[in-house]
Amino acid sequence: MDTNAQGISPGQFVELGPGPAFDALLFDLDGTLVGSGAVWFATALEVARRFGAANGVAARAIEPNDLAGLFGLPAADLGRALFPTTSAEQQRAFAHELESELGATAVVRGVSLMPGAIEMLTGMSAAGVRMGIATNAGQSYLQLGMNSAERGGLGLGRFVEQGRCLDSPGVGDKADMLGQLLEVFGTRSALMVGDTTGDARSASRAGVPFVHFAGSGAPRPEGVPVAGSLGAWGEFAGLVGERTARLREFIRSHPRVFAPGACIQVVGLRCSGASLLARDLARAWAAEAGQPCGFLCLDETRDGPQREDRRGASPESVAQAVAGARKAGQKLAGTVVEGAALCQLDPSHVPGSLLLVESDQEVRRSRALILAGGTRLAEAWIGGAADLQLGAWLAGRPADFKWQADDPLRPSAGD
Repeated sequence: MDTNAQGISPGQFVELGPGPAFDALLFDLDGTLVGSGAVWFATALEVARRFGAANGVAARAIEPNDLAGLFGLPAADLGRALFPTTSAEQQRAFAHELESELGATAVVRGVSLMPGAIEMLTGMSAAGVRMGIATNAGQSYLQLGMNSAERGGLGLGRFVEQGRCLDSPGVGDKADMLGQLLEVFGTRSALMVGDTTGDARSASRAGVPFVHFAGSGAPRPEGVPVAGSLGAWGEFAGLVGERTARLREFIRSHPRVFAPGACIQVVGLRCSGASLLARDLARAWAAEAGQPCGFLCLDETRDGPQREDRRGASPESVAQAVAGARKAGQKLAGTVVEGAALCQLDPSHVPGSLLLVESDQEVRRSRALILAGGTRLAEAWIGGAADLQLGAWLAGRPADFKWQADDPLRPSAGD
């Protein structure tokens, strides 16, 4: 996966217009986009009674309130909870019957989209955000959500481009689903929205910021990172737009720095989120100026296991690329140049203002573990050669501005 500025090749100068705060949104289904709780509980108990009678086994007594802790989990987990003394084969048979029942009768039983979900999805689609669903349900239930109303579904396919479930090839759990969706969308600029602790853990394992949807009554997850919380879908646009709003406010607060045709250089510690913040800064600048902004991503590789040395290009080629970007950007709102390859230049010869993106070491380590796929490589990244080189370079060219990017929704600036 290209983990540079999402779809922009290293060394490629592009003109960016205004864009969304995140390229992709990944949603849980039950309890998030779909208000299925009451129907799910009633159907689960009904199928359990019927399955137990047909197979000569008694379901463990569970009150509807106790089922809340199982909501959103795979049906197989519910089978193990309700029929703990039966064979794994019988538990899977129960799970299949429950999935089939829900897929066939959910709409008739009253399952519907959460209030405000259609308006939110319409707005995100109009903004150019790509959307996907990751659900612990089976294919029949996922299809119910995606199908149009004319085909007996909930109509999410009008907005949602991709869906993954436990029946999807290559999927073992929801973290796998999120990883596949990120791969298909070709970006790591994404948010995952769900209602359960399991959703939050899956997002963390996939390296995606998690937003908790509390509109179904689910408690806020504990012991796992949560970037934000929603009580209703009407709050969502403001929440995800806060990142762009902060960048635009920063631009307005520094009119000389962001004068027409100016050039901003962005560097960052490994796994700090610098490449995405630089790209989004260019988008925000374009929105403020009312014309495209130039963007140049210098790094030959970014946060991938292929190469530890991010210096890559020669000083001459870096200087040439930056000079070309500056010249092109003089006819635009301006230019944002990003990449550790800037460290190849003499610090005193770096044009324009310099912006340093920082992040907490533990946050960076967590991101590195996702991207590196192993603890040893992740530890080598954090505080490794690339970060040491950047630190030495900054000693000769202190940053004009620093951004703290621990919180993907609310990055903060300081002079």
